[in-house]
Amino acid sequence: MKLIESCTNLKNETGETEEERIDRLMSEEFDKHYSSFEDFKKDFCKKIDKALQEVKDGKCQQTFEEFCAEMEAKYHIYD
Repeated sequence: MKLIESCTNLKNETGETEEERIDRLMSEEFDKHYSSFEDFKKDFCKKIDKALQEVKDGKCQQTFEEFCAEMEAKYHIYD
């Protein structure tokens, strides 16, 4: 068994595996911001379209690395 697979099968104090905990946290975060998957999809597409237009207009000042760091901090990706 691979190390990653064995780690995701470990249970924490509440009896959840790491994979179950991630699924639960993602669901909770999604539910806080969107009432349906369609709302999420519309919001996501709108933000992507805006970002693409900003790149075309030469307004993009941020590097990809800076963007990733900002998203990690904003959405607590590695907390």
